[in-house]
Amino acid sequence: MGDRMKRKEKQNINFLELIKCNVYAIKLMWEISPKRIVHMVLLPFIDWFSWVFYSTYFIRYLVSAIQNSTPFQHIMSYIMIVCGVTMVLQLYVAYVKNVIVPLNDVKVYTKVYGRMYKKAENLELACFEDSDFYDKYTMALDDACKKITDVTGYLFK
Repeated sequence: MGDRMKRKEKQNINFLELIKCNVYAIKLMWEISPKRIVHMVLLPFIDWFSWVFYSTYFIRYLVSAIQNSTPFQHIMSYIMIVCGVTMVLQLYVAYVKNVIVPLNDVKVYTKVYGRMYKKAENLELACFEDSDFYDKYTMALDDACKKITDVTGYLFK
C-alpha cells in the first residue's frame, strides 16, 4: 500500500511545476514562432472588444439616435461602418484560424520534433532498454507539438 501511494504522489505534478511547464511551452513557442503568440493574444482581444462594443456602444447609439429622431441615412451610415469594421475583424480572425495557425503548426511540429530527436541522438542505447525511461520518452513524444500548441492556445483564450 505504501509503494502505491508513493507512485501516486510521484505522478501528481504540483501547481508550481505545472506553471513552469506552461511557461516553458510559451517560451518554446515564442522562440519558434513569435508571430503565433501575437495572433493568439489578439484573437481574444478582438472577441472581447466586439462584445463590449456591441453590448454597450452600438445599442446605445441606435437607441439614442431613434429617440433623437436622427435621420435614417445617418443611422444606416453608422450601421454600415460598424458592419465594415466587424467584417474586417472577422476576416482577420478567420485568416488566423484557417491559414496562419495550420501553416504555423507545420513549422512548430518540425522544430519541436527536430529538437527531441536531436536529444535522442545524444543518448546511449542502454537508456532505451530501460522500460521506465522508454515509457517517459514515448509519452513525451506522443502529441508533444499538439500539447504545446494547445497550451499556448488555451492560455490566451
